[in-house]
Amino acid sequence: MQSSLTQIQRFIQANLRRYGYQLSRSANLSASPDDALFRSLAPGSKTQTFTIALVGTLESGLYGIGKVSPALYFPKFGYALSKLGVSLVAYRDPVDALLNIGNHDPARTAFILVYNEDFQRELLPKFADLASNTEFRFYNAPLAGQIAGDKRTTNEVFSKAGIPVPLVAGIESTSKVFSNAPIGSHATTTVIDIGWPLDKSLYNTVAIDTAHDYKGKSYYVALRTLAVTGTMISAYARLRPTGEAEISVHASDTPKDPDLISHFHAVLVDANRHRLTQLCEQIGYVLGPGFYAHDILPCRETGELVVCETGFKFDDEDYREALWPISSDLPFLMDHFTVAIADLAAAAIAEQCFGKAITNKPE
Repeated sequence: MQSSLTQIQRFIQANLRRYGYQLSRSANLSASPDDALFRSLAPGSKTQTFTIALVGTLESGLYGIGKVSPALYFPKFGYALSKLGVSLVAYRDPVDALLNIGNHDPARTAFILVYNEDFQRELLPKFADLASNTEFRFYNAPLAGQIAGDKRTTNEVFSKAGIPVPLVAGIESTSKVFSNAPIGSHATTTVIDIGWPLDKSLYNTVAIDTAHDYKGKSYYVALRTLAVTGTMISAYARLRPTGEAEISVHASDTPKDPDLISHFHAVLVDANRHRLTQLCEQIGYVLGPGFYAHDILPCRETGELVVCETGFKFDDEDYREALWPISSDLPFLMDHFTVAIADLAAAAIAEQCFGKAITNKPE
C-alpha cells in the first residue's frame, strides 16, 4: 500500500513540476489526490529571492469558501509571479505558517491569507497570531476581515474615511429602506416602505435606486471592481430585470444578452472608470493590503457611485460561469473567462511588495 501511495505521489510531483511547483516536504501521503495543488506549494526557504506565501485553512484549503477558483487561479498566478522572479508557496493553515515564519525574510516575503471573512470569522484569532509578526506584509489581514465581514462596520469605517456609502436608516423608515443581514452574503433582502418599523438586528440603509433603462426595459445595476489593495484590475456590471422579488443583484441574475451587457459596460463601467479607480485607491488605503471585490451602486437619480459592500475576492467564479455560454461575444470581459486577472494581480502584488528590488534585480 505504501509503495502504491509513493507512486501516486511521484506521479503528481512529476506533473506538477511541469507548472513550476514543488511537492511539499511535509506532504501527507494519506491526502486525497485532488489536494495536490495545495500540497505542491512547498514551504519557503531563505534561499528564495522573493516569496509570496499563501496561507489557507484546514477547513477549506485554498478555496476560502467561494473566494477563489484555486485550480484555475493559482497556477496562472504562480506562473506570472515566476516570470517576475517571485516564488509562490503555501501553508495549510496559520499555525503551520507561524511555525515556519523564521524561514522567511520580511524584506522579501509577503503573506496572502485565504479565508472567508463572512463564514470563517472564528478563525480570525489564529490569523491574528500570525499577523502579529508586523515586520511582514499580510494581505487580507484579520483587521481588514473584521471590517469587510460586517456591513455595519464597513459602512462606519468607510463613511469616516470619506468614501460614499448608503445612509444608515433610523428606527423607522422615513424613506424606502434596503434591509439586509449585517454579516454574510446571498442572504434574503427586503425593501421596507415608508413608515414601517425596522428590525435593529439587520443592516438597514436608505434604498438607492439603481434601475437603469435599455431598449424600453429597466434593470437594476450593481458594479463590481476587483482590486489588489488600491490597484483596480477589473470592473464590470451585474444586472437584474426590475420587477423581480429582490432589488439585490448577483452574477446569476445577469441576463445572457451580450448587447445588454455591452451597453451597461460602456455607459456605467467605462464612463466611470476613473472614478472606480479612485474608489479602489481610497478603499485600499483604508483596509490595507488585500485582494478585494467592491460592490458599487450607480444611483439613477444623481449618477453618484456608492460603495455598498466589500469583501475578499481573487476571481469571480460565479460571474464567469453565469456568462460562459456567451463569453465569445464579451471580449471586454475576457480576463475573467481566461482567468488572466490572475496575471494582472501578480503584476500588482509584485510591484506593491518588491517593485524596486525586482526592477533592479541582477540578470
